[in-house]
Amino acid sequence: MSVELAILTPVFVMFLLLLIAVGRIVDVKSQIEGAARDGARAASVARSQDQGEKLAREAAIESLGGNFCAAAPTNANVDVEGEWEPGGYVTVTVHCKVDLTRLTLINVNVNQDYTGLATAPIDTYRRFGNANP
Repeated sequence: MSVELAILTPVFVMFLLLLIAVGRIVDVKSQIEGAARDGARAASVARSQDQGEKLAREAAIESLGGNFCAAAPTNANVDVEGEWEPGGYVTVTVHCKVDLTRLTLINVNVNQDYTGLATAPIDTYRRFGNANP
């Protein structure tokens, strides 16, 4: 009985560590996708493309909160694309390098690039420009 326990205990511990690592990676991917979604939503309600890009960056960086990107929340690159017209769309892509060093058992520097992508429609009846309603 003790031989089986001595053999199975390290396997069980490795399995638990693997589950923790996979959970962390899924959480990071989810947070980055959420940041892209928040950025796309913020950009879709803006009155101009410049304002939309600014709002998308602010929303995405605020959504990340500095918890996941390796250097700082400003390490997240936010790209805004789309047809900026009524009935168009805006696509926000968030690129983030995530530090996964703490998930390894040995001290190995592991950084992984993750990308989140989200698209939001621009309202057909939305006013554009700086005109007063």
